[in-house]
Amino acid sequence: MDDYYKRYFTETPGVGSGSVEISDIRKDSNGGYDVTVTVLPYYGPHNSVGKDQMLLYVTENGTEIKSFRHLESYEIYGGYQDYIIQWPPS
Repeated sequence: MDDYYKRYFTETPGVGSGSVEISDIRKDSNGGYDVTVTVLPYYGPHNSVGKDQMLLYVTENGTEIKSFRHLESYEIYGGYQDYIIQWPPS
């Protein structure tokens, strides 16, 4: 996610537990899990910059990001507009 947003903003948006939703969990034959999450990264309180989806592969040895997809861009307000390098595509 950081790699995506650093092309468009001078500061990386935050992500907290309240801005992440687990959409799907599937166990594979090797004992790992594919976990699909929807993320709403933000600046400040209640100021989401967009909606993203990530597919994570989780094992006892760690977590790997298998894919990242930016789904939507949201308008940001106030001083946070100063973070914009260029607006991300929707």
